[in-house]
Amino acid sequence: ESVSDLSFTQSTLVFFGGGKGGPVFSRNPDLKEERSIGVDSIGTALTRNFLQWDCSGDGIADLVQVGLDGKVSIRRVSKESSFFGGDRWELESSPWKRFDRSLGLIRIYVDDVNGDSLGDVVSLRANELIVFLSRQRN
Repeated sequence: ESVSDLSFTQSTLVFFGGGKGGPVFSRNPDLKEERSIGVDSIGTALTRNFLQWDCSGDGIADLVQVGLDGKVSIRRVSKESSFFGGDRWELESSPWKRFDRSLGLIRIYVDDVNGDSLGDVVSLRANELIVFLSRQRN
């Protein structure tokens, strides 16, 4: 007998550090996202995530996600500041960039390989090096 109509809730929580003299992390997540995942699309929920480099050039680190199929998507993170409300962080619901070429899951990195201070996606395989260079558009 098989199970149908089964779904999962995936939660992504991001905590940013406070800085000098303040708390290391805030009590509540700075960025929170929840999405419902069905059994048929569970593979899309299992991703390797990188949140360390700005790929879009807006000065804020972007979320680079690599799925089980090795395909890469980049979602921008935005920050809104208000005088009384503090900072509010949001994650774009749909990817800003998508790379449909399948990369290796084991040896994939996000780093600045060309010195422009933007995060580039690098995949190393036994006999292949794939680099997706980010570039800032004016």
